[in-house]
Amino acid sequence: HITSARFSIDDDEEGESGQDMVCIADIQVKILLDHSCLKGIEYIKLTGPGTKNVTDHDAPQSRDYEAKIFVSSMDSRENECHSSSLNLLFSDNAEESILSYASIPTSGTFRPASSLMATFGGLPINGEWKISISLSQPIYPEDFHSSLLDWELKIDAKPCVARTAKWEKLLPTIMSSSTSSFSPRRLHTAVAVDNSIFVAGGFAERR
Repeated sequence: HITSARFSIDDDEEGESGQDMVCIADIQVKILLDHSCLKGIEYIKLTGPGTKNVTDHDAPQSRDYEAKIFVSSMDSRENECHSSSLNLLFSDNAEESILSYASIPTSGTFRPASSLMATFGGLPINGEWKISISLSQPIYPEDFHSSLLDWELKIDAKPCVARTAKWEKLLPTIMSSSTSSFSPRRLHTAVAVDNSIFVAGGFAERR
């Protein structure tokens, strides 16, 4: 069972450089939550807008960016159920990691399970943001009650820096005595090493 909440950011103001888009310089997440059984929280995930609708910034992404900010451990599932309210702030700059806890703490500031800046740093702010809370399935569903009271993002912004992707057609180097060309294929194995990609096996398009 997953509980989620969404909101959108739409910044129409232009910066000093004339750009109409700002990007993330730092990001924090605050969550207020009531839950009747804390060990039932499997993970908390933040999903941010990708760049699929943004031009002149990055290569288009087919899916949004996401980071799990809390992930429960197997040890936490052996604890007894108890209800509590959570007031948590997640920041990459926090001294203590959330991963140092077997079960989710009820208050404090922690480094998330996955780095927020490694996931969202430098990406555009505009778009839909979503927080998701995954709950384990209890034996008696009526025993679990959860309510997301509030959540907020604290974002420091900066002008976006264009990182336009440049696509280049790769020409194969045949590593055999065969004179046949390297045809497109499927079900092959590809290994990237430094600036080279080695392809072995597979089936040609018509086979």
